Amino acid sequence: MKRLTLAGIWILLVFGGAVFLGLMFNPLKIYNYSGTVTRSANDKTKVEQFYDVNFMMEKVAQGKVANYAPRLSVVDLEQALYFSKFFGVDRNFKETEEFYSFENEKGYIQIDKFGSHIRFQSKGKLELYNNEETQIEKVFLDEEVIGLAEEFLSHNMDFFNYEEATVTDNDGIFTVTFIDRIGNLKNYAFPTTATLDKSGNILSADFYFFNYDRLNNLPIKTMEEAFYELPLDINENKNVKVDLKKCTLVYYYQKSIVEPCYLFEGELTDGSAFKSFISATIYQ
Repeated sequence: MKRLTLAGIWILLVFGGAVFLGLMFNPLKIYNYSGTVTRSANDKTKVEQFYDVNFMMEKVAQGKVANYAPRLSVVDLEQALYFSKFFGVDRNFKETEEFYSFENEKGYIQIDKFGSHIRFQSKGKLELYNNEETQIEKVFLDEEVIGLAEEFLSHNMDFFNYEEATVTDNDGIFTVTFIDRIGNLKNYAFPTTATLDKSGNILSADFYFFNYDRLNNLPIKTMEEAFYELPLDINENKNVKVDLKKCTLVYYYQKSIVEPCYLFEGELTDGSAFKSFISATIYQ
């Protein structure tokens, strides 16, 4: 009976934590991917009018893929001090019901008590190299931007690792997104990110250190079936057609769990990037 009680408490913690995270975090908004999917009600004609597919879609999905629940992690003061020292921001301590924070001349760091999230914000120019080149605007290759962000994160967190990295440029503010992996699939749930300015200075960084509890194995739909669930409300101009370039089976966080999703990527006719995550799971 005691074992059953403990098991029940553990299940409540896991799923309660997943629901809590679902309310607190929304990667769709944070990382500027397309908004919550608007179901097309299987209106294939309308979907085909909006999307131009320029790759061969896989017809049959084989096997089953597991879902995961982000494990709720409670961070105590000792752990918060440990993380703050990594970033060299360990003075002016403050504590609220939701987070710990530290601040000094280098920057500001906030550590969530629930949610396994660290937010770093630099103050002014954060020089990675002590020379004048860091203070001038220059044209960066994506590889250089990734290298600067990776150096900063790996220097401040020796447990940092990733599978791949992407760069977006918003008027000279670069955002680097680091993607890790769960099993055989890339994991787009709660990626580590860093922002840099035109001189290559780190402006901010967000790091998530979740563990994931495996739930169950479920069959997945085909890529073509997922295609007909793409949103029809791309933007206000309904005459815009999306040029789809790629589709990959990945993990993504939605509906309070980390589940397999098809990531459709392409471009709008105005040249902007398009990304949309469509659930691949067939719930029985």
